[in-house]
Amino acid sequence: MTKVYYYNPNKCCHKHEHSHENHHKSSCHKPPKKDCEPKNLGLKCKEICGAVNIPFINLATTPPVQTTLGNVSVDLRCYDKPKLKIDFSAIANLNLTAATNFTLTFRVYRRCDNGPEVEIDTIVIPNTIPVTAAIVASSPVSFSICDEDFCPGECCTYRITVEGTSTAAITGSFNISKGVISTLVTEQC
Repeated sequence: MTKVYYYNPNKCCHKHEHSHENHHKSSCHKPPKKDCEPKNLGLKCKEICGAVNIPFINLATTPPVQTTLGNVSVDLRCYDKPKLKIDFSAIANLNLTAATNFTLTFRVYRRCDNGPEVEIDTIVIPNTIPVTAAIVASSPVSFSICDEDFCPGECCTYRITVEGTSTAAITGSFNISKGVISTLVTEQC
């Protein structure tokens, strides 16, 4: 016997069609698993606007300031228990007027529906370019993270920020350009 799967554009999922006689104590009720063959797979890709002239911050005198690089929204209505992979890649253009060490810190946040925004990962990239004098340099940046242990809503938005810091006096700025955020989502069966 052969199973036939089809896509109905008017109804993509059946996860809320059953009725409940009683209310569950859990804030993240999971209905019975769907038939996961073939696996539901979603891809979203978005270029970022980037950011220019972001100042490096001396942590000894100033708290860090986050700059939003971009965000991507993911439709999760068709998933009971989604598993997401978030990829980010860009070019960091550095403009330092004095020799010093620095760190770029990227933060990934998630907000589902109208819920609170939650930081789900922090990626710290230490200086890998030897800075012995004033420089203008470019460096590729890329990272991937997985997100799977959360109560999905109908839509989750992932936001990526960056901050440039040093523990010493620093004069300079950086740009983030030519960036892409992409998500790949599948059902955990």
